[in-house]
Amino acid sequence: METKIENATTVEIKPEIDHIPQEDFERFAKRSLLDRRHNHLGAFQSHLIRTWGKEKAEATLEEHDVWSARDYRRDQKYGAAFIQRDISGQIRNVKLVAYKSDGHRVKDGEDCLVYDWRQRAYVNRPEGNKASLAGKRIMYAHTLTARQCFFNEDKIAKYPNKAIGMVEGEKSVVICSMAAPQYVWIATGGQYGCRWYDPEVYEVFRGRKVTLFPDLDAFEDWKTRAEMMKLDGIDVDIFSLEAAGCVTEEDCAKGLDIADYFTRLQQQQYPEGFEQEEEVVEAASVKEADAPAITASLSKLVPAPTPAPKAEPVAERVAPTDAPPQSAQSLEELYEIDISQVVHEPRKLHSLKNPDGWASESEDEEKDKPSGWYIP
Repeated sequence: METKIENATTVEIKPEIDHIPQEDFERFAKRSLLDRRHNHLGAFQSHLIRTWGKEKAEATLEEHDVWSARDYRRDQKYGAAFIQRDISGQIRNVKLVAYKSDGHRVKDGEDCLVYDWRQRAYVNRPEGNKASLAGKRIMYAHTLTARQCFFNEDKIAKYPNKAIGMVEGEKSVVICSMAAPQYVWIATGGQYGCRWYDPEVYEVFRGRKVTLFPDLDAFEDWKTRAEMMKLDGIDVDIFSLEAAGCVTEEDCAKGLDIADYFTRLQQQQYPEGFEQEEEVVEAASVKEADAPAITASLSKLVPAPTPAPKAEPVAERVAPTDAPPQSAQSLEELYEIDISQVVHEPRKLHSLKNPDGWASESEDEEKDKPSGWYIP
């Protein structure tokens, strides 16, 4: 890291890097992620296991490099982490997403615990997007210049003979890979995610058969962009869910995708679902230690008698010495003077209840003056 002085100000110049090295990712993973041995602690992963079965779900999660993310918690489960690896296998970024126990993302306005790394505590943040990219956080000592790529893009090179199926969400890649393994499934990360319509990004499609599977509310937009790709020589077509005859008006309003229908079909075929470990984040407990020798030693102690509580002393009320006697009914009786002859000077009055407290500027003058009231 270099430093440069400009106009008497020190500017830190971080080295640029166009990917996330594996060792930096592993350092981040130790702190912020849980590996696939803890799939049952992730909300999305737990949903997959219940719906598709433990063996099939965990094999698919491992194939697609999905982790549990500590950054988000909802329904006593963690979020999910999706690793973006480009076609050469280098890590471009890491996307963290909050999920509910039903397998859907936590939306804006819904409760979700988000880990605040400054406060080092979870904070409930209903407002805002519950997804983030961790690349800059991982490469904090560098300037990360890596451009986002498709999620699961590295599998395009791994399976050269398979057609490519493109969906919007990362979770859809995992589900579709179990339901329709004849495709290599990739995700854009959003309707316009990773700028998939740029020639530089979709260049990985060249020479391959590609089918777009847009969400219900994105069909027309993706169709227009697919036509531009077609003009650029990409062998692309688009799948219509509505043409399949399984869509309702409510589905259209929700903007469902093909993964939602694969899940619906799976739940229809296996309505009881599959068993899974029911451990949740807070379920860890510590058992009581069995130490018989220490227990035997301590049992010989004779309990000390409980001391009787001390009685609190009752404060005795003492009348002030300068208080008027009970029989005094007037100033004449109290000071034995004729009140009609008294002239009141507030400046020199200190207290009727404290006749000795004359307010004056000199102690010598005070000795020669009466207290509080005087007769001219």
